[in-house]
Amino acid sequence: MRSFIAQILGVSFPLLITSGATAYIISSWMLVFVRALGITSYSPRIYWACGLFGRTTGAALFGGRIVRGLALSVVIPLFYAAFFEVAGNADLPIGALVGLVHALVIGISLPIVAARRGCSKAPAPGLFGWRLGVTTPLVIVAVYALYGAALGYVYVVVSA
Repeated sequence: MRSFIAQILGVSFPLLITSGATAYIISSWMLVFVRALGITSYSPRIYWACGLFGRTTGAALFGGRIVRGLALSVVIPLFYAAFFEVAGNADLPIGALVGLVHALVIGISLPIVAARRGCSKAPAPGLFGWRLGVTTPLVIVAVYALYGAALGYVYVVVSA
């Protein structure tokens, strides 16, 4: 028997988790790649650790990485899937557009999270992370658009 949410939205949870994990892996590796090239110094796990645990120590960074992985693999794809199901379509362009909205939320929330007490060791990112490198706003938009595109590409709207 399907769960209540699955019945209402038509969401397949195995498909949701598969598409979310795929999108998380692809976008995270892109972020690792651009950091290795020196294009940005943006590291989301620092801000997840600050937001969740109020510090940037080793255990908090590890916890931030784990929670970010779970959130981007399971929780946030629920919102994408709900949009895909309402729209009746999931594909690369639609996913990328939803990813742009996701990037907007991330870019606006970065300075709010970094201002939390106990996060003084985290670099002050500024709006859209512009203090982490002049190309960081573009990187944030590209990474989350790629996340949404990958999620939209892998996720399939199952017609009833």
